[in-house]
Amino acid sequence: MRTTQPLLWNKWMKNGRKPARPPYRFTECKKLELKDYVSGGDRHSSELACNSQMMDMMNCLKQFDFDEQKCSQQIKAFRSCYNTFLENQMKAKVGSNKNEPIPHQQKLTRVQVNTMLKRYPQPR
Repeated sequence: MRTTQPLLWNKWMKNGRKPARPPYRFTECKKLELKDYVSGGDRHSSELACNSQMMDMMNCLKQFDFDEQKCSQQIKAFRSCYNTFLENQMKAKVGSNKNEPIPHQQKLTRVQVNTMLKRYPQPR
């Protein structure tokens, strides 16, 4: 059975291949350029503060009919965890209030990115 001759009759079908798709012509609907600002809200952490310590404390209080003297260790652990969380949150707020970006910083706030974009605008 001859298969090569019938497949070569079409100029697009050489060596039994399907014809290639014609090149797609790109049409832009908007200009392909970056804006000079960043919009967006604040980054909120999805995890709750001291969730495991709070659950331990609540389970202990429920077990001992909300007697705080019997659950003093869990209450102290929760309070110390919450105080360290508040301290870390205050440190993060102090650092994020600055408009100038800190060198070698991994994450920038939107205010810091906007000041960088104002300093070095995109060419038009």
